[in-house]
Amino acid sequence: MASKSIRSLDSSNEKIDGFITCSAVAHSSTANLGPGFDVFGLGLDAFEDVVTITKTIKIRNSIPSINLTCSGKGTETIPSELSENSAGLVVRKMIYDFNLNKNANWDLDLHITKRIPIGYGLGSSAASAAATALAFDGLFNLQLSKSQLIRYAAEGEIASAGTRHYDNVSGSLLGKIYIWPSQSQLWMSP
Repeated sequence: MASKSIRSLDSSNEKIDGFITCSAVAHSSTANLGPGFDVFGLGLDAFEDVVTITKTIKIRNSIPSINLTCSGKGTETIPSELSENSAGLVVRKMIYDFNLNKNANWDLDLHITKRIPIGYGLGSSAASAAATALAFDGLFNLQLSKSQLIRYAAEGEIASAGTRHYDNVSGSLLGKIYIWPSQSQLWMSP
């Protein structure tokens, strides 16, 4: 069933002594749609991933450390190295682009709760990347547009597909059906 809502654009941000936590949800998706293979992206409300990012405040400024953990069925096959993980690549890119990597007074804990079956063509890596972009945006109050969130989430697809794919991450973030005729254009269904 196609996802009808943009519920996945909701994130929650909670401040507790010494740390701030932001969680986001992204839905499953598919981009294996006949002649629209890797061009069409369709959001599905069948499954979802949840990403929680916790920013712990440090006493001294230094280069931030980022810890990545996963839970859920099949997560033992998911790389825990940031440079090999779809969520890790998103965080690294966003930290770099927003110049947050120098003299930071925080560390990050990134936790992925996998609820989308891995390896079934349901956009499992795209959902993790999409939820990560959304949670990071909320945590640092970046107020990114939907298009910017999609572009950051697509960065995570490099880990699983070897290149940026906008089709699955569009469906995971926004629901409905999307067409990416090129990397610079997006057509959204009404």
